[in-house]
Amino acid sequence: MVNGIWNVVHSSQEGSKHLESKDARFGPECHDGAIRATIAAKANDWAHIELRCDKEGSRYSFILKPTGKAVIGYLKPRVKGEVVLQVDYDKNIRQSDHTIEFRAVGRKLTGLVNGVEMLSVEDDRISSGCFGIESKFLDSYREVAFLNLDQSNPSQIITAAPVSSAPSTDSRLPKIETEFQEAFDRDIVRAREAAVADLDAKYVAALGRADAAAINAGKSDESLRLKEEIQRVQNKQPTPSNEVEPVPASLKQLRATYDGALAKIEHEWDAKSRTSYDELDRQLDGLQKSLIEENRPDEASLVKTKRDQIADKITRP
Repeated sequence: MVNGIWNVVHSSQEGSKHLESKDARFGPECHDGAIRATIAAKANDWAHIELRCDKEGSRYSFILKPTGKAVIGYLKPRVKGEVVLQVDYDKNIRQSDHTIEFRAVGRKLTGLVNGVEMLSVEDDRISSGCFGIESKFLDSYREVAFLNLDQSNPSQIITAAPVSSAPSTDSRLPKIETEFQEAFDRDIVRAREAAVADLDAKYVAALGRADAAAINAGKSDESLRLKEEIQRVQNKQPTPSNEVEPVPASLKQLRATYDGALAKIEHEWDAKSRTSYDELDRQLDGLQKSLIEENRPDEASLVKTKRDQIADKITRP
């Protein structure tokens, strides 16, 4: 149980605090903390909250994808997102209001849904940072709150900027965003996931063959390392960066082959992502110009803000 004072930074209740941006970073920089969001039924959108967002833009994310995958990811600006841990979840959860929570305590990162732990993993690449959310539909977030668990930095209530007195009523922006995200998920995200899953399956099969050869040759230590590699891949864990024991030649060669194939997939992902976001920016540029011609400067400014955010977000996990 996480104890402390939850500080609300967004609420759909009238007169409450609000976040203006759908891609927002907020709260004090801290090492240990948690973010919690109560979300309305939204089966087709990503539920996405973030921790330890540092000044360079790197952060950890907890995501419920509409495809039925729950992910803890590591994100870095202009670099492909990395899945730290991924599990399946019951998509029926998204059919009604639900609460997601993401905690970071020391090296441990934990994602919860409706108060129940869904996945947990350890990672130490980012030690501190602020909190964040990312969504196409901010109005589906009933409430967003953060909890600072650092003893040296007590929880603080953050006063968020009020919602604009003249929010956009133009239907073109949400339509463009929705159509873009649906196409991006269908044609790029799922295609990449399928390609990586196919590569992983082939890698595990190759590792199994190498393991059988090692057993036949009486190389028990090599067989153990190959079995550990199979388990690592099946658990969606990253390649160890500081292995103490020497890596067997068979495993080293198989890893090199795998890494080369994965690099090709990621290169194609990056190229397709950039092309897709360039097309989105082209559409938003046209909308921004139209709104200016229609003498709607506030709405044109919202579109410009969205374009600025896109320029710094080339890919998603």
